[in-house]
Amino acid sequence: MLQVTPGSVGFDPTGEAIVIDSNAGGNFIRIKTGAWLNIFRRAGIINGDITKNELGLYSQLVVDGEGKAKFMTQNPAYHLFRPRQNGCVWNPNGRVRTGLAEVDTCPIEFQGEECPDALWNSCMEALFAPGNGVRDLMSSPELRELLKMTLDTLSVGLGNSFHELVHFGLHPAITTADTNGTFLVDDERWEDFYAQMVGSDARPNNCSGLVTIMDALADQGEQGYDLTIPDADIDAANNYTGDIVALFESVINAAGTDLRTMARRGINFARGKRYPIMLVTSPEFRAYEEHLTANFVNSGSMTAYVLMGDDGTPRMMPGVLHYKGIPVVEWDESSTFDEIVGTKSHRVALVAPGTFGVASDVKNIKDSFNPGTGLEIVQRMGGGPGFMGKIYMTTTLRWGTALADKRFVTYARNLNPA
Repeated sequence: MLQVTPGSVGFDPTGEAIVIDSNAGGNFIRIKTGAWLNIFRRAGIINGDITKNELGLYSQLVVDGEGKAKFMTQNPAYHLFRPRQNGCVWNPNGRVRTGLAEVDTCPIEFQGEECPDALWNSCMEALFAPGNGVRDLMSSPELRELLKMTLDTLSVGLGNSFHELVHFGLHPAITTADTNGTFLVDDERWEDFYAQMVGSDARPNNCSGLVTIMDALADQGEQGYDLTIPDADIDAANNYTGDIVALFESVINAAGTDLRTMARRGINFARGKRYPIMLVTSPEFRAYEEHLTANFVNSGSMTAYVLMGDDGTPRMMPGVLHYKGIPVVEWDESSTFDEIVGTKSHRVALVAPGTFGVASDVKNIKDSFNPGTGLEIVQRMGGGPGFMGKIYMTTTLRWGTALADKRFVTYARNLNPA
């Protein structure tokens, strides 16, 4: 429970000005305004949370001064031995090969504002200090806490928006849904989504998300990306009803030698072994949960993935299942995309750690990929009409995505099954 000390705006000095508490229905903020005001705050969930990067899924790339990010891949040296030759003859035949790729990035920005006028002529006005304090959202402890709550909500929104771009920027299903009117959100939200993901003629988005890249490779028939999840394995309610273990095995077997070996045996990493990550959409994740429940002990400790830390300490990861050492992670971003665009997607991807490259020039973006860390907030208390008390929020950054090496992904899909 969070408590704020009593304010000085005519409240009972013995009462708590703000109490934040929870019950089974959610989180509640109670503000004493002469009469209690109860505000329900829905819990904010950041898509693609820290779990995935604890597993090493993403490589975080820094953008250089020219607006590009650079990815260097290093391939192992193959077939190094030859029959012995004369001692004074030098004819090297082995080399470590490196490849350098440049990732183009795109500039994006957020601009928002909050005006205290919206709180006037209501029970909230009693929270403001007298006089010009009626325009100051920092004029009392209660208002400061309310502003903090608003900014926390904004931070979650920025993180989710960044994840939407990183995974589905420029996806062709967005344009199709816009043309056909098959999206599932209201017009205002759709316009905002389309403007973010595709842009406009005047301000286009020129960067593709990670799933957009993989779907393009699948459309081109790229080996390892051309696996199909059959329609027969998906029922009318969009559940996966096929053999989920057989599906996982087909994805592993279709991988190239290096990725397949990594999936079968793992690779040495720090004090333990690291395996590729299996990303699966919600129907497939639920099917695997049901498989484990039906065939093994119905216990989270038996089915949850255990990550070995660098210090040698094992740690159970809630919400991540394991398959022969491989972490099986629900692909939240794909489900969210479907719920907005109106598609039904079934995807399974086996991805080597670090293959998903995410570029940004905000240096302190951490595992949650939350670009809100670069957010600038200014409240104008003077300056004439149009500025009195208004809070301005803005941040700008560059972003881009890339696959470090397309051979280290195997991808199966069924988009809009019949």
